[in-house]
Amino acid sequence: MMIVPPSLTTPMIPSRGLKLWDTYLPTELSQDPEILRRSRLQLRFGWMGALFGLAYASFYMLADHLWGAAIIIICSMCFAMIPVILRRGRNLRLTGHLFALILFCGFTGLCAIEGGLYGHAIAWLASIPLCVLLLLEIKDALIWSGLCFLAAGAFGLLGVFGIEVVHTYDMSWEPYISFAGYCGLICFMTLLGCIFELTRKRAFQQMQLALDQLSTANQRLLKLHHEKDEFLNIAAHDLKNPLCGISGYAELLGYYTNPTPEKIAETSTVIQKQCKRMLEIISNLLDVQRIEEGSIKMKIVGCPVEPVLTKMIATYQLRAQNKNIRLLLEGDTARTCVMADENAMDQILDNLISNAIKYSPQGTVVRCVCTTSKDSVAIQICDEGPGLSEADQANLFKKFSKLTPRPTGGESSNGLGLWIVHRMAQGMNGSVECHSQLGKGTTFTLSLPLGAPEDLQPKIFRSLTRPLASPPLPQAPPWKLAGSQTPV
Repeated sequence: MMIVPPSLTTPMIPSRGLKLWDTYLPTELSQDPEILRRSRLQLRFGWMGALFGLAYASFYMLADHLWGAAIIIICSMCFAMIPVILRRGRNLRLTGHLFALILFCGFTGLCAIEGGLYGHAIAWLASIPLCVLLLLEIKDALIWSGLCFLAAGAFGLLGVFGIEVVHTYDMSWEPYISFAGYCGLICFMTLLGCIFELTRKRAFQQMQLALDQLSTANQRLLKLHHEKDEFLNIAAHDLKNPLCGISGYAELLGYYTNPTPEKIAETSTVIQKQCKRMLEIISNLLDVQRIEEGSIKMKIVGCPVEPVLTKMIATYQLRAQNKNIRLLLEGDTARTCVMADENAMDQILDNLISNAIKYSPQGTVVRCVCTTSKDSVAIQICDEGPGLSEADQANLFKKFSKLTPRPTGGESSNGLGLWIVHRMAQGMNGSVECHSQLGKGTTFTLSLPLGAPEDLQPKIFRSLTRPLASPPLPQAPPWKLAGSQTPV
């Protein structure tokens, strides 16, 4: 039975197309689209049938067809009760069959007082199965088709055997009553046809929408499958290489009978480098997962720019010197403050400066330039590397994107860092942009909202998900602000 449990109470009636009479529907009948459609039809057929019947009853009373008017008035009152029964009983099969029973009794009764086989009422019996088909199911429509066939057959047998069915009204009104009856039947059948066509179009649209959603979901699954393969590739390839290096150097160290301190230091340096490489790969994978799950919570506060840039320059100074790269800081950062999450800002700049050194050839310059505008602060990381093509720039901030330029010092890249940078900058109401030309270097610009000077507070800057790659090295020589003679 098509009974909706009363425990389901959440309304699902869409706001668009909501009619005044739909508010009479109980919320339990609004959970399923098909149940909602049939409930609306029964509700409207009940009230519209009552109004339609009252109009015919008035015409019959004008024609002094009192018996016909009485039958139509009783049927109209029963139609008006269907919405009440539906609201209280919440049983669509009950009210659907009740609606068909009212039609069947009403048309059969009119046939019995309007000439039987020769009256217009017998033609109305053909509309009952169509109504049931709209309100219930095919098997119910077949049942009522059989009953209507039996009723029409009974009046047909009366005509065959010459048994006359009386007319209870003045025969001078016969043309008018028949004309009104057939015109009403034409209108009613047209209404049923329109409902059928609208239902078909709506079903087709819903099917098309479902197909579109299925296609979108399939594309997303294919994308997720590709990303899963990329993750597995990183785990199997990018992690395998440093692991092999660690294993090889550890095994090599075991071959030495009396290793010298220099040999131990050399081997441990290589092992430490490979461990840092593995840590970076794993941290990037964890960052991707946390960002996609939405588990990274940004704490936007006033952050001074100078301590972050000073620490980053000191951190990467030795790495830059190993590639004969000058690392410079330009711009007045003494009182510059941004509204940002300190950990996310730290990690973004760590990634951008690391990339600038990674892709820059030896003997070049990497500049960190800080500029302030009316409502934002721009931190530019400029290198003199090979630059990026337009195709590379189009894929720059995509996950797992592999770019044409390769690291110049044997460093690794897994295509996740810039995607993480882009998403973190968006989470702080900022942005990361890239401007590059082949052969002329690349400039990454991190833009963040400007903070007020009173927001400046002493803060400890650390990475979002991992400690710094290495502490500031005391043996690194002092560096200078560009254009300044004072060591920092």
